[in-house]
Amino acid sequence: MYPYCTEKDVERLRIQRPGISATSKLTSTQAADTIKEIASQMNGVLTESGYDIDNIFETSDTVALGITAGASVAVIVTDGSQFAKGNEIKIEGLVSGEKKWEYDHISAVSSNTLTIATVDYTYDAGSVTIKIVNSAMQVLRKINALGAAAEIEESLFMGVAPNESTHSDKFWERYWGSEDKPGGIWAIQNIPGYLDGATTTDNAKIITTIFSYGSEHEDDTDVQPLATIEDLF
Repeated sequence: MYPYCTEKDVERLRIQRPGISATSKLTSTQAADTIKEIASQMNGVLTESGYDIDNIFETSDTVALGITAGASVAVIVTDGSQFAKGNEIKIEGLVSGEKKWEYDHISAVSSNTLTIATVDYTYDAGSVTIKIVNSAMQVLRKINALGAAAEIEESLFMGVAPNESTHSDKFWERYWGSEDKPGGIWAIQNIPGYLDGATTTDNAKIITTIFSYGSEHEDDTDVQPLATIEDLF
């Protein structure tokens, strides 16, 4: 599996912070590794919550040849009828054997040839997949970027008193989410259909909440609370 966000997505969240480059305190390679680590964590949550992580996208197709970096790049896919002008896409593939990925959009479609607005990398032949980005992917992309931004902020303050970052705390808060602020990992785990368009498996959770009478009627102290879900098993 490829991660959901890119370094550019993380940089947009950290617009007022030090940039990431090959020579920055946290290098581009380290930032990419951080993005991958957060994505792996997310994949565990997604699988446990009953999402099919191999079928998050609505449409996926392979590219017969490699892709050369540049503007208005023509790309031949197996079935161009699946795509339309304006589609936002994610390109995944190998660049000199190294995993790379990026987002862009389709500016034109002619038979099985897609014209992609801008391509950042030159991909190896036979390694490329183009996927249409649905709403589920957009949500996961943002969550991945929040987690990576939080880790990157933490790393910049390690060993520096007071060894913490309020920026990192805020990113983590949004990444994890909560019942008070539904979103992030909490929403994936607790809100059915939160990832609109994502395929679920037979392990998809049925979210059931059992309220106790005592918690709803605090003055009625003689009434015993109902069993919790844990008590039933």
